Amino acid sequence: MPQYQGELISIDIKDYDIKDFFRLISEISGLNVVLDPNINGTVTLKLTDVPWDQALDVVLKNYQLGGQLQGNVLRIATNASLQGEQTAQKALRDAQELATPLVTRTFTLNYTKSDAAGSILGRLLSPRGTIIQDPRRNALIISDIPSQFGNLDNMVKFLDTPAKQVEIEARLLQANKSFSRDVGNQLGFLVGNRTGNVLTGLPGATNQSPFNAYPAPRATTRSGLPLVSNFPAAASSGLSFLIQPGGDILLDEIISAAEARGTAKLISRPKVVTQNNVAATIEQATQIPVQTNVNNTITVQFQRFGLNLNVNPQITEAGTILMNVTITNQEPDFARAVNGIPSVASQSATTQVLVPDGGTAVIGGILVDTDTINVRQVPGLGNLPVIGNLFKNTNTAKSTAELIFFITPRIKTLDAISVLAPGEENSSGQPQQR
Repeated sequence: MPQYQGELISIDIKDYDIKDFFRLISEISGLNVVLDPNINGTVTLKLTDVPWDQALDVVLKNYQLGGQLQGNVLRIATNASLQGEQTAQKALRDAQELATPLVTRTFTLNYTKSDAAGSILGRLLSPRGTIIQDPRRNALIISDIPSQFGNLDNMVKFLDTPAKQVEIEARLLQANKSFSRDVGNQLGFLVGNRTGNVLTGLPGATNQSPFNAYPAPRATTRSGLPLVSNFPAAASSGLSFLIQPGGDILLDEIISAAEARGTAKLISRPKVVTQNNVAATIEQATQIPVQTNVNNTITVQFQRFGLNLNVNPQITEAGTILMNVTITNQEPDFARAVNGIPSVASQSATTQVLVPDGGTAVIGGILVDTDTINVRQVPGLGNLPVIGNLFKNTNTAKSTAELIFFITPRIKTLDAISVLAPGEENSSGQPQQR
């Protein structure tokens, strides 16, 4: 909305000649007013305490007029006359440009590709201008009228500048903890070893006490007692109780127990340097051969497993770094192999994150907590309080696996980068710095 700053005036006129109105404005404003011969008519208006330039603007709009101020001379003409003049001036300029000889200049680019710069500079050319790309020298050959090269020079300097570089360090922390406890029991007894009826456990080569009795029990063909409860722990520690009250009752009690603890930590730190707005990929992988048989044809294919980092950084005007990040970690799992082909344990994170220069961001994490209890027991007897432990095996296993992704970007300075102006050549053979 225009701001009017002229002297306040009050006007009350009816059927007033428009030429005399402009003479009145000239006297009030102190401007020299020149009128187009085609201007005529009368003005009727009533204004109170309005700036004189606002009153002039209202009359010009009502009568389809326009004004051109040059110094202290105000030229007023019809809009049709002004548009006709502008069209004629444009036609004259076009004719002059068509008659102007073309100038050809070459631009050798240092920090950007000629095809990328050529597509942008082509929009700044006149209708007669042309661009030829020289990929071998990474140069542009531009032909155009001389008046266009001011804008072209400024745009080439803007485009052909060294891009900032970003060093990106990713850290993958993988921590695993495991704990297991196995408590087992073996119980063998025999009642009536010397006389009378015999009460004992289930006979069998694998279901007898590891202790040899002498003389051998009456109801067995071997020297060990038949076991009533045979749930040993996978352990080499425990206690054994061998009881023979009066020789007619034999009792073997074997308690075995073991615990196992494990801790593992894996840290991977891939690092890559890339330019601003240029995607970069770094990979640390192992290729594992996998043999397949299809239609009696054996082939070997290599599958890649490892850590892959893909990142595209963008440096903002505030000095922060906006990144599109994809991190993938894959490991073969031979414990779940099918026909010799391992399954793949994969963890990945894809995100867009804004990080300050030198700052560290946690872009993802995976926590897996497993708690397992397995019980084997004699039906019924294993459920008895306290004494039921003599008839069962309890295996407890706990594991925790945690995976965390960190990323740290750092903007690299241009101090050590050679900087040349477009078209310059480094004759000394030494890098120039600025």
